[in-house]
Amino acid sequence: KYNMTQEQNIFLAKRNLVDSIYKQAKLEGVATTYSDTETIINGGKVKDMTPTDILKVVNLKHAWEFILSGGVISYPTNYAVLCQINEIIEKLIGTIGYLFFLINKLYNLYHILIQ
Repeated sequence: KYNMTQEQNIFLAKRNLVDSIYKQAKLEGVATTYSDTETIINGGKVKDMTPTDILKVVNLKHAWEFILSGGVISYPTNYAVLCQINEIIEKLIGTIGYLFFLINKLYNLYHILIQ
């Protein structure tokens, strides 16, 4: 019914980015609200979310940024491109995930010590 150009599709995806990431995060079981998702995407800080859940939202944002980048969006969708996107996300989870794990442990230790 609609015949949108690639530019129009990218504009629409960027316009609905927060909503898409929020819905994907909920499907992943992330305990987030639309407002918290928007705050995370805009680089803000949120309360009452685990570092793991925050990381998942951030990784979804990075995945969308990668997909919407100039070169990737013009590729035909195939298994190799999907594997490359998955590999990028796994690397982010591996590196950042470990850092978040350490930060979370230090945060918990700090709160134990000040009580």
